[in-house]
Amino acid sequence: LGEAAERLRKCEEGDTLSVSVAPSLASKWLMPRLYRFVTAHPDVGVRISASTRLIDLRHRKLAGTMEQIGPRQDDADLCIRFGSGEYPGCTATRLFPVSIAPMCSPRLAQAEPVLRRPEDLRERMLIQDDTLYFDDETSAWDRWLAAAGVSDMESSRGPRFSHAALALDAAADGLGVALSLTVLAKSELATGRLVMPFELRLPLLFAYYIVCPDAGADKPGVRAFRDWLLEEAARDMPR
Repeated sequence: LGEAAERLRKCEEGDTLSVSVAPSLASKWLMPRLYRFVTAHPDVGVRISASTRLIDLRHRKLAGTMEQIGPRQDDADLCIRFGSGEYPGCTATRLFPVSIAPMCSPRLAQAEPVLRRPEDLRERMLIQDDTLYFDDETSAWDRWLAAAGVSDMESSRGPRFSHAALALDAAADGLGVALSLTVLAKSELATGRLVMPFELRLPLLFAYYIVCPDAGADKPGVRAFRDWLLEEAARDMPR
């Protein structure tokens, strides 16, 4: 009880690193590995806010959602945001590049007719991820199908989801084929809950960035968390 009371006292005094992360990245990428930071830095308290809400009155539209130009110091010490990397008044470090690819459950991939070519998607339900991955608001399915050389396919059919994590869960449950970020599906792909029936991955110009106010970029806790994020991202890069 004494130790718990001391922790609460420290939190109330602001001795906690506040991190704002988009929900899909928080649940699919950050949370499964956060224990490694907590273990390595027991002296740094962390509060994770998984939200797309504005944390600054200054804002603009980026990748289909309202993203802050810069996090306000009293709201977040550090943010992870999907965008162009242009955040005036802030230090932005690219966490990792991203690409999108179709993914579905193994059972759905092997159901007749088997998914062998991108054209075979005509026989499958297409799950719609409402995240806009392109700055001109082009549909992700339209972009991927065009890159795969497929034309004359109705790409807007199928259920819609507001977050990539929901679209991926729906695909793993067999609802249809989702087109989403491969980095978010790393765990499901590793365990076989999801498979990628085609080799084509479409790289995006947008990426995930670590963003923090210039004034707080060199705080020990911020620097430790940023360095740890970059180490974790390096784990996912092909060697």
